[in-house]
Amino acid sequence: MKNKGLFGSICLVALTGALLASCSAPSFKAESDFYYSDDAGATYGNGTKEYYVGDNVYMQLIVRITSSKKEDKTIGVTLEIPHVKNVSANYLDGQPITPETDEVAQTETYAFNVVASNNPEQWKMVFQFVPLQAATVKCVLTFDDTVDAIYDKQNTINFINKSSSSSNGTSSSSADSSSASASEGA
Repeated sequence: MKNKGLFGSICLVALTGALLASCSAPSFKAESDFYYSDDAGATYGNGTKEYYVGDNVYMQLIVRITSSKKEDKTIGVTLEIPHVKNVSANYLDGQPITPETDEVAQTETYAFNVVASNNPEQWKMVFQFVPLQAATVKCVLTFDDTVDAIYDKQNTINFINKSSSSSNGTSSSSADSSSASASEGA
């Protein structure tokens, strides 16, 4: 009789442990990168981050979030772009996004959702910058609290006057030719 009780207790503990392990929260791994184009989006590269005032520059943000669980989960993502008066940033395609403008912090925040899964899609958002004056723009990408903050990312792009270009005669506005097109594999 004691053996049946002991065996039942062991089975109950094992079953409880298995249930708790299967109910554990999923973990998430985020991959993201910023790509730029100065040829109207025909090609993108991530090597050049300095462009001339007056040139149209496209920024493509690519995000992919992998989950440790099979169930899909929607993750909130925000992109904060400084609301500088000398650069016009316009959202072009993907999810319809209306920025939230913070006049005190001088930023525009774009909030969107990305679906995380164990076989995630690549999410793309494209913005157009029209630099009117020399400026440095620091974009900040953050994920909601379900994704570890180590995956948050900052990216800086510089808009320079043509007279301040490098003296070796090469244009700093061409995309990095060694970078593959950011739109491949979508």
